[in-house]
Amino acid sequence: NYVATALRLSAPATVFMRLRRQMVTEVTSFDALCSSALFETPELRANAEYLHRTVQEFLVVLSIARGLFVRLDEFDRDGARQVRDRLRSTLDKIAARIEHVAADPAAWSDAPRLRREISAARAALKNTETEIEGLAGAAPFDQLADALLIVGRVRDLLRGLAMVVVIREASRRNSGAPQGGRREQRDFQGRQEAWLLAIRAAVAMLLLSGIWMATGWSEGFTAVSGGA
Repeated sequence: NYVATALRLSAPATVFMRLRRQMVTEVTSFDALCSSALFETPELRANAEYLHRTVQEFLVVLSIARGLFVRLDEFDRDGARQVRDRLRSTLDKIAARIEHVAADPAAWSDAPRLRREISAARAALKNTETEIEGLAGAAPFDQLADALLIVGRVRDLLRGLAMVVVIREASRRNSGAPQGGRREQRDFQGRQEAWLLAIRAAVAMLLLSGIWMATGWSEGFTAVSGGA
């Protein structure tokens, strides 16, 4: 819905900025929840890379959408009607398709459907790009250049949105994979980490005790207990 709003030239700036603040808050909360979950739940650490990538792609989408909305707003007020009408029609259709998918929870698990939606959006952008290029000489150069830049940023925005979905599905498949091998590996790593911690603690205690004995330090006991 945030992406769809960014694509609509008719969307008021106040509506978009309110939605963006909500998105920033939710992405920040999601990142904090991921950090806590990874720390508290060893079983989730196999998905650490997916979770970090999800946050990264969310931030990419947030950034591109904001820049695109500002550019579209300025472009809409620039009087470039001939170019603007071609853009508006394409972007409104893509926004409507995104909203339709967002309203259907089952769509997120239907990878072929999502691929078809992305392909249709890319084809629409390509056709619009060709039409805009065909206006060379009939419309101001600056307006044509801005329109082509907007088309490119919309393509980047759709890619970021698709990556969020792809990573989410990859994470879910990874969660459903057999746990035996990963559990054995985690157990081995846990034992290895325990031994390393024990050796480090023993070396530290011996070193502090040696310094205490060699120097007769009056605060040696405090240093050793603090080290422990």
